[in-house]
Amino acid sequence: MSEVFSLPGASSVDRTALQQRALLASRLTKRMLPESSAELGATAALLADIGLLLPGVRDEREPAIDGDDRPGHAEAGAYLLGLWGLPMPIIEAVAFHRTPSRSSTRSFWVTGAVHVAMARRAGEEPDEAYLSRTGVLPRLGEWRDYAESLTASPIIA
Repeated sequence: MSEVFSLPGASSVDRTALQQRALLASRLTKRMLPESSAELGATAALLADIGLLLPGVRDEREPAIDGDDRPGHAEAGAYLLGLWGLPMPIIEAVAFHRTPSRSSTRSFWVTGAVHVAMARRAGEEPDEAYLSRTGVLPRLGEWRDYAESLTASPIIA
């Protein structure tokens, strides 16, 4: 992760803020998943917004502008991770962290956990219809509380 964030690039993204948000999302994702998947999820959360570091991509967190046909940062980031040969659950989580219902995984797993963590760290609400369909909506309050506790305390990597 340190190497990814230290690479020079054409992007105007605040890399320090992006890194801090990635660390928070990673810790929250790790907490949401069973131990057998926790590291996979934590890695996916660290890399979820990697596409923002690429030149010529659209920040999907911003409203779309008519005529802007640039690829979104989630799609571009997933493509890059695929070229690097990362495991498919990480690639899929990065690709669909904004829209988890588009994922091929129908249960709450890495993609769902990264979606919730990234939404919480951005101050957004996760897709409650998706969480309800995957049977984890009752846990959302617990995850919100944990996300708030992470935000209130300093990050220790």
